Amino acid sequence: MFSLILTVIIDVMGSNLVLPLLPLLLIQSNSILLPTGFSESTRYILYGLTMAAWPFGIFLGTPYLSGLSDTYGRKRILILALLGTSIAFILSAISVMLGSFALFILCRLLSGFFSGTFSIAQASVTHGSQSYQEKMRKLGWLSFAGTIGAIMGPLLSGYLVGSHQHFSFAISSPFWVAALLGLINITLLYYWFNEPYQFVVFANFQLKQVVLRILTDFRFIFIDARTRYYAILFSLLQTGWGFYIQGLPLVLTEHFHLKTHGISVFFMTLAAGLGLAQITLRPLLSRFLKPMSMFVFANALLGISALLFSLTKSLHMGYALACLSVMVEMIAYTGIISLFSEVVGASEQGKVMGGTAAIFGLTWMLSGALTGELAVIWLSLPIACCALFTLLAAFLGYTSVK
Repeated sequence: MFSLILTVIIDVMGSNLVLPLLPLLLIQSNSILLPTGFSESTRYILYGLTMAAWPFGIFLGTPYLSGLSDTYGRKRILILALLGTSIAFILSAISVMLGSFALFILCRLLSGFFSGTFSIAQASVTHGSQSYQEKMRKLGWLSFAGTIGAIMGPLLSGYLVGSHQHFSFAISSPFWVAALLGLINITLLYYWFNEPYQFVVFANFQLKQVVLRILTDFRFIFIDARTRYYAILFSLLQTGWGFYIQGLPLVLTEHFHLKTHGISVFFMTLAAGLGLAQITLRPLLSRFLKPMSMFVFANALLGISALLFSLTKSLHMGYALACLSVMVEMIAYTGIISLFSEVVGASEQGKVMGGTAAIFGLTWMLSGALTGELAVIWLSLPIACCALFTLLAAFLGYTSVK
């Protein structure tokens, strides 16, 4: 379990360390990756495309990797994914040093493709759990590991970049450190992670298998009667949350005028609140509410807090509302994932987790691509869209509870 926790930390840390850096890389007039002559609206649109590249990679890669883990073993595929992620970090650092926007976009796509470690870890936990309580406890530990990664990512960016925002090597340093940690974790997985059953030998990689795996898992989770309704609810949640997180750096930079360090502190605060909720709020609600009730309650609160955040002009109020948002989103996510896991058999855990990851990738890709366009209209419009989608998810979930 400890090696899986470390793997999730690396995965989430890598996806979060770039968030405080994006305004410095793309939005500011003296940005590293874009020419100074680009207009504000053009920078917003390219920001949205950059955001969309990472989840598009998830959509392409995670269902395939998760499905392979069902057949060839969690350990082999986790090591493969970590190696690919480390290479993506190295190339990201090089793209920053060269000032290449095209290479950076390619690295975001590659990083997303190999970021299936969270889903594979979830499949390993749900497969090996003997009871619902054990499953929820272990999923909680993985969520907590994600919290640690969410803290470490912005911490690396804020601490390593600091005041050296005009030096490309300093800006690239978080990616170098993340690559090193990924390579270290490969060694730890190789020696520490023991699988409870044997798998066949890994087969040759084939592009056709990638396409078929994506289509199969994505169709499975929407067509199968056991998972179809949950897939719709999960899609609404992830679309809304994708708008929120991907629009947040823009709001923090342009509306609240925060620099890289300030954005890092903001995201670290959110991650700390997430960890507190994981330790206290989630176990309490799990004791008194069923997973669907948890999902409905959390989505309703998320929608209200997102709407208020889109309207506030106070940074302190923004801190409070954003902390509440990440807390209840974690509750909603845990509830819906446990519902997915309960309705399928042990041999289908990797498939269904791969399907949820495909939904995540597609919804975040679409919301990321639209974030820049919406921000041109109104800077906080992506956050307001989060309120719309999550309140709709709460309403649909409530109708099923009734």
